[in-house]
Amino acid sequence: MPTLAEQRDALLTQANAIVAAAKNDHDRPLTDAESADLSTLLDSVDALDERLAHVKRSDEIMRRLFGIGGDADPKAFDDRIRGDEGQLHLALTSPERRVAGTKLAQAMLQKSLTVTGETVSDVPVTGPIAQGQVPSSILDLLPLVRHAGPVFRYLRQTTRTFAAAVVAPGAVKPESSVGVTSVDGGLQVIAHVAGGINVYDVLDAPSLARWLSDEMLYGLGRAVEQEILLGDGTAGHLTGILNTSGIQTQAAGPDVVTTIRSAITKVQSLGYSPGAVILNPADWEAAETLRATSGVFDFAPGAPVDAAAQRLWGVPVALSPTITAGVAAVLDPGVVGVDVDTQGMRLQWSEANADDFTRNLLTIRAEGRFGVSVYQPSGVVMATLPA
Repeated sequence: MPTLAEQRDALLTQANAIVAAAKNDHDRPLTDAESADLSTLLDSVDALDERLAHVKRSDEIMRRLFGIGGDADPKAFDDRIRGDEGQLHLALTSPERRVAGTKLAQAMLQKSLTVTGETVSDVPVTGPIAQGQVPSSILDLLPLVRHAGPVFRYLRQTTRTFAAAVVAPGAVKPESSVGVTSVDGGLQVIAHVAGGINVYDVLDAPSLARWLSDEMLYGLGRAVEQEILLGDGTAGHLTGILNTSGIQTQAAGPDVVTTIRSAITKVQSLGYSPGAVILNPADWEAAETLRATSGVFDFAPGAPVDAAAQRLWGVPVALSPTITAGVAAVLDPGVVGVDVDTQGMRLQWSEANADDFTRNLLTIRAEGRFGVSVYQPSGVVMATLPA
């Protein structure tokens, strides 16, 4: 039986043959039958690409689980994928979102827009933020965790007191307290719609479909940020990072920069590695425009504010309008996870909304299922910033 890659190559060969036949015949346009066959072949290629990507991800997971020691149990109680240098992040407000939006738009244009239809794309992801690269969203800094279903379970640390010490021969060993509790996690559907879009505008201007897909995914990403960071845990909502019981707090200091440094110290004091500062853009402006005692902007080498790389005390800063001005978060990204399912993003369009059909209008819906897990709340500090 041919491999997935061989099946893909065979389909591309057939597709190229259809295009070549038309070009060789005085470069004529494709017939309706040829266009239909070509569209079917390309859809099959896309499906195989998704399967190949899934196989690649599965192979990478198995390599991580069994590559060293070979004793890890893939059915362990805690089903998250621990992060390392290859950890992926959700990319709904970064360049990868535009790639996903373009793919969804192309799929829309290949199918009929005069009936209800749906396109599915894998959840857009990106790798770790490279040194000096500016994160475009808090989602760029938080590790991604995939789940097979909408309900899952993970372990959350509740106590963390260490008593290790020198022990005399025959003496009783000191007892530390490292308590955990089981937490039932779940994914929530986050979605939005946009209506009043003329069918022919989309058909006549493919760039409009790409732009619209990108905008819908961006808007979805903003809502995901809101829930992951500030969800209140009421029915139908996530319990956001800053509303999780057990996180640390930091009172306001004399200025933004000093307050954030105190919060970083709290993270470091418990043995965590601060990897993300989350600020409202207004508070980042306050940090950037902070003046030294001489009255000049404090951008000298070694200064705490690195405006170009968007770092504060060496820690990447993610700007989010969803976080209230006057509040900041400092955390170790390894203590949280952004949860998604394996079904991917959905972009659905329909004329079956109110009188859209009689007006040649479309309503478009973008959606996905998301969650957030906080494994070690003490690795998160919520800081109150000075007014």
